[in-house]
Amino acid sequence: MNFVSYARNLEDVILWRALKQIHHGFYIDIGAAWPVAGSVTKAFYDRGWHGINVEPVSQLNKLLVLERPRDTTLRVAVSDQPGMLAMTFVPDTGLSTLNHDVGRERQQAGYTARTEDVAVATLAGLWHDNVPADQDVHFLKVGVEGDEALVLRGNDWSRNRPWIIVVASTGQTNQTESCESWEPLLLDAGYQRVYADGVNRYYLAAEHQELVGSFNYPPNVLDDYVIAAQVRAEERATRAEIRLAESERRTQEAAQRLQEAERRTHEAERWAREAELDARKARQEAHYWWTVYGGVIHSQSWRLTAPLRVLLREAKACARFARAFVRLAPGSLSRRMLGKLLRVMAHCPPRIRQTLLGLIRRFPVLSMKLQSLYLSALHGHDGYESIARIGIEDLSPYAQRVYTQLTSDVEHKERDAV
Repeated sequence: MNFVSYARNLEDVILWRALKQIHHGFYIDIGAAWPVAGSVTKAFYDRGWHGINVEPVSQLNKLLVLERPRDTTLRVAVSDQPGMLAMTFVPDTGLSTLNHDVGRERQQAGYTARTEDVAVATLAGLWHDNVPADQDVHFLKVGVEGDEALVLRGNDWSRNRPWIIVVASTGQTNQTESCESWEPLLLDAGYQRVYADGVNRYYLAAEHQELVGSFNYPPNVLDDYVIAAQVRAEERATRAEIRLAESERRTQEAAQRLQEAERRTHEAERWAREAELDARKARQEAHYWWTVYGGVIHSQSWRLTAPLRVLLREAKACARFARAFVRLAPGSLSRRMLGKLLRVMAHCPPRIRQTLLGLIRRFPVLSMKLQSLYLSALHGHDGYESIARIGIEDLSPYAQRVYTQLTSDVEHKERDAV
């Protein structure tokens, strides 16, 4: 996995080369500024380290507290004496300073600046209050815009000895080195200058000379590092590629939906053309038959046969009436009329009644229905239930023969059963 560098001048790459064998190390960052951008300690924090962030600017201090929950973040300035001092704040720049001359230069350069009193502590006091007694400080980074000498003078170097010290030796706006006032202090305290990167100077404690070889060369490809800006650019490129792929996928889906819509549109248009042709054919056929119908009803033969059609309709109506009349359905008008007629015939002279009965017997079905009506009239019924009381002498000769044969067969089967 590549080492991701967040520091402005690859300070974290050099420090990681020397200290990567340390697990869960400890750091002190005086002038920590932002928790991510330009941070010397961000890469170490991501690998399980923790430490102390000193940042007097309120906005940056809040960001550090939010982003670094394992760290101790202090909103104080650091000098050689504790107390309260006026500090020049330059918002959103990381150029705030206790040095009045440097603050004045910032204002003359056009920066918006304000002066505010802040609490001030010494490095020795911070160490005593926040570093456990058995905790090694693996590196100390100092970047306080011209006040490095005050910070370093406020430490007890005989007791508080970080392994590596990184001190800003130039300002952020120029390359003029200002190490003459504080470097002798570190050299006298038993530290050796082992590296300079044009912005910072690196010092190694005499008791950790085994690390001196880590500072022979500047950061290079063998350190296997990438800068955070590159990582962010690659992440943005990856997200852009994902969005592009998603956009292309949606474009393809939209194109497929468009093709499907066009296909359905063409199919609907074909159906519409076919329906229009069918409708046109239907209109033509209807017009044709309307013409034929008009020719027929206006023809001479249609006019001449009009009386015959009237007679045919009347004949069909009479036939339907006759069939309904002959059926003698229970409750029908014909049945009621014949019932009344039979009741009248029952009072006719015997000779006339016998003559009519003889005539009716020639039609067996009609005879049976009239007998049923006759008996219903006598007994006040309107159904077929009284037909069973009709005598055999009232049946036709054919019906008598059938009845006699059926009766004989029934009696023969009853004897066999016995």
